[in-house]
Amino acid sequence: MSAIFCNGAIHCMDERGSTVEAILEEQGTIVASGTTEEMRRLARPGTREIDLQGMTVIPGLTDSHTHFVEFALGLSRADLSRAKSLKEALSLVETEARAVPRGGWVLGGGFNKNLWAGGRFPSRHDLDAVCADKPVVIKSGDCHTLWVNTLAMTIAGITRDTPVPEGGRIDLGPDGHPTGIIGESAIPLIEQHVPMPTEREIDDAVVRAQALAHSVGVTGVHVMEGAGSLRSFQRLQSRGDLSLRVCIYLPLEALEHARDLGTESGFGNEFVKVGGVKLFADGSLNSQTAHMLEPYEGTESRGISRISMEQLDEVVGGAVASGISVAVHAIGDAANRNCLNVLAKHAATSRAKGLRNRIEHAQLLHPDDIRRFAVTRTIASVQPVHATSDRYLADRLWGARARYAYPFRSLAAGGARVTFGSDAPVETINPMRGLFAAVTRKREDEPSSAPWYPEECVTLEQAVRAYTNGPAYAACAERRQGSLEPGKAADFVVLSEDIFRGPPETLLGCRVMMSVVGGRVVYES
Repeated sequence: MSAIFCNGAIHCMDERGSTVEAILEEQGTIVASGTTEEMRRLARPGTREIDLQGMTVIPGLTDSHTHFVEFALGLSRADLSRAKSLKEALSLVETEARAVPRGGWVLGGGFNKNLWAGGRFPSRHDLDAVCADKPVVIKSGDCHTLWVNTLAMTIAGITRDTPVPEGGRIDLGPDGHPTGIIGESAIPLIEQHVPMPTEREIDDAVVRAQALAHSVGVTGVHVMEGAGSLRSFQRLQSRGDLSLRVCIYLPLEALEHARDLGTESGFGNEFVKVGGVKLFADGSLNSQTAHMLEPYEGTESRGISRISMEQLDEVVGGAVASGISVAVHAIGDAANRNCLNVLAKHAATSRAKGLRNRIEHAQLLHPDDIRRFAVTRTIASVQPVHATSDRYLADRLWGARARYAYPFRSLAAGGARVTFGSDAPVETINPMRGLFAAVTRKREDEPSSAPWYPEECVTLEQAVRAYTNGPAYAACAERRQGSLEPGKAADFVVLSEDIFRGPPETLLGCRVMMSVVGGRVVYES
């Protein structure tokens, strides 16, 4: 099969910044680009023509940080992300509980106590008031905290005497008993009791989420999940139902197994491959568990370190020696500094083995550490919508330090490789929202507000490259993905608007008219 996609304004995002009118693809690969007439002369008899009608085309967009199966399953669970009060949140839980059969678990996510009056954590008693006869587990918007009812805690055997795992939290009330707030490395104490969805339920959910991703221009995802997710993607590919390009970063507990099997970064194929191993250095801003060099404003707390320097050094060293890249979650400036210190120690070995190590989020950096990303060849995997969603909370909890929160432009200026993502389901998977946040530092629901530290805005070209070139480099796939050039995969997105000519607000009204993966139209408006 071959096709000419013609009469478009195709932004190739190659090193020259080329714009062409048409591309010719065969067997899913771009073989030539240029004018429509040039492509017609090169095409074989029987080649299809698809008229782009002058619309803007960019390479397929890759979301560099997702929890895709969790995102997929969450589409059919209670969503508390828009609840502006505890009362609203409880009403949503109550509605969900009515739909869950007796003996089932009530599951949901997205709660954000920072949006509620008083900003206090809710309790198990709040949940008990709307659902006491079924276990309830609600994940926070940042996915670092669980809010559970009394029955869920009883099933898990959590009491005032339960040992708190290192790097975890089990909040206790004035009466000395658990409040129903479970955080960080203590989360598995609850989650191990939640019934797992069946393989079919997972696969069906992924197919639905894949369609949604394609409808907003996402043609590839980097996934931070475990073996169950990997198996789902493999099943879907074997059936011919997978049209997303997936690069998966397995959890730390899978590292030993991967090393024993000789599985290195890059193992797999163009649709499902292993990127490396994912581990956590700290918690999150919303839960005030990000590890800080200095205390949060008005407190004595410096957050939580989820791994010691010695452990971090051991894990990174062992992974790198085995040919496995690492992706380390780090939010606070202390966590980021610790990660850079360890990654610097193993930079030479990583470079010799062709590994692409990453720090996920890199939300708050000490200014002395920004250029160290380039020096250590550490990829900054960041999420633009976090910056605008968190701006007020960051100002309140980090104060003047927020000047170097989400420092996208400073990282790029310092020579770092920057790649963009969403952290879905924490934020919207729609990359147009991410592009808008990156170039304006504004919330889309506050278009007249002043940009938040506008000196950290990036250009639209830089932002698009961070959704195209950046993810391809991070996944060691730059020879096949990330730009529209001969020899590369025919992955691209057709847009309703010329985003390069209009104001930034054009991004918010821009619709995806067509998504193409490997020359195959996987979405069409």
